[in-house]
Amino acid sequence: MIASAVPGTKLDPALECVLHRIDVLPLRDRKEEISGFCQFFLSRLAREMGRPVPTLSDEVLALLRAYDWPGNVAELEQTMRHAVTVCQGSTLMKEDLPTALAQGSLAQFTGDATPLAVVSRAAERTRIEEALKQSKGNKTIAARLLGISRGALYYKMKQYHLDTE
Repeated sequence: MIASAVPGTKLDPALECVLHRIDVLPLRDRKEEISGFCQFFLSRLAREMGRPVPTLSDEVLALLRAYDWPGNVAELEQTMRHAVTVCQGSTLMKEDLPTALAQGSLAQFTGDATPLAVVSRAAERTRIEEALKQSKGNKTIAARLLGISRGALYYKMKQYHLDTE
């Protein structure tokens, strides 16, 4: 119940019937809801800014879920506002996050609790980006460096929303 602003006075009984105390767990205890909050904030903020709605990379989603969110939902909203503002592509990357999150790593936030699939996807994407950079964008050479076929490289690039031109 909401306490009266003046000590010793009570709320009007009619108002007391309408007001209920609602206990809401902090965001750090509701990690499974972070993806939904992010989608909501990204849609709303992108619309307000007249930009396309970006998607979250697997690495970013894992970082967001691993973070403790001391500022709760308001901090998450500000993080999404920052990310939408600085994002250059269609997918939010680690570099689009505020410095405190971007400089962190999954290992720093979660220790040994990072799911192998998340680590594998992030590592694979990073390795593909490195091979493309090393080959100066030549897909045949990049595929050879990775030990996969050119077709498999194109598939992976599409999967990770990497430029396929």
